[in-house]
Amino acid sequence: MCAGLVCTVYGPVDTCFISHTTPPDDCCDFVAVWLDSIYPTTMFPNIDESTSERCGETSRMMRVNIRLRRACYPVVRDNATAPFPPPAEMQAAAEGLLIDANVTWCRVSSGIASGLYVPEGSGCLDFKMVSLGMDRPRGGCAGFTMTILMELEPCCDGCC
Repeated sequence: MCAGLVCTVYGPVDTCFISHTTPPDDCCDFVAVWLDSIYPTTMFPNIDESTSERCGETSRMMRVNIRLRRACYPVVRDNATAPFPPPAEMQAAAEGLLIDANVTWCRVSSGIASGLYVPEGSGCLDFKMVSLGMDRPRGGCAGFTMTILMELEPCCDGCC
């Protein structure tokens, strides 16, 4: 997925990693992926918390977040007559982030469809993008967080 960002306005990111939790907001130019939660489901994408695990009937559903952060957002300048970035800079930054969001979604969806992002031994039955929201700019950095649901095959061998 990270290599696919070479097609974007800002190019590939400096860092791409899997995190155990929400990554810090104190750095720029990265892509982070983290598992939010896992739920049982008998009818994806609905959560069936009251359903007991039944071999072959109950699947697992993972909620995964992907955050891309770029160091490209125009900032307020130390200039009394024109402190705010010109509209053209704001628009260029917004367009760049929208291109990044589109490329990221395309890379993620094609990767899931080809089986790249599921734990070994677990097949992905289905996936759904829940949201893609722009994050607030922070100190010259801006980006977005994408949330996807992935339905995994039921497990009956006692290994999961």
